[in-house]
Amino acid sequence: MGFAGVAQEGNRIRFVSPSTAPGNRIDILVQSQGVDRRTGAGTVHHIATSHSGRPNDSAQIEWREALSKVPLHVTQALDRTCFHSIYFRESGGVLFEIATDPPGFTFDEPVEHLGAALKLPPWLESRRADIEQVLLPIELPHLRKERTDD
Repeated sequence: MGFAGVAQEGNRIRFVSPSTAPGNRIDILVQSQGVDRRTGAGTVHHIATSHSGRPNDSAQIEWREALSKVPLHVTQALDRTCFHSIYFRESGGVLFEIATDPPGFTFDEPVEHLGAALKLPPWLESRRADIEQVLLPIELPHLRKERTDD
């Protein structure tokens, strides 16, 4: 997936992508004994990445074709509104996501207002009231200032 092994200490291996963006490294803990694959506190639900240097739909199709040859069960590209994603699960049970950058988080609102409103994909709109009920309020300092200036 564009990551290269750069260090190993015991059963921990560090991989780094050519990107300098946050999240460009990942440590993998190799456990040869059978591991109980339960999810919960302290476990990883999934690891999301975008394509190193090629974050578009055609690159994602190339990744899907390559991963399908491993063989891994790779999903079709799913429209996540702000990006498109494919998913696969590795043998240890961790779910991987490869996402595109386009259309991007600013396709429906300007960057200075990102995070000001809860954005849901169309398939979750029917559950908006339930979702909003369990979310904790988030105060964004730059938006608090705008509201007091009105």
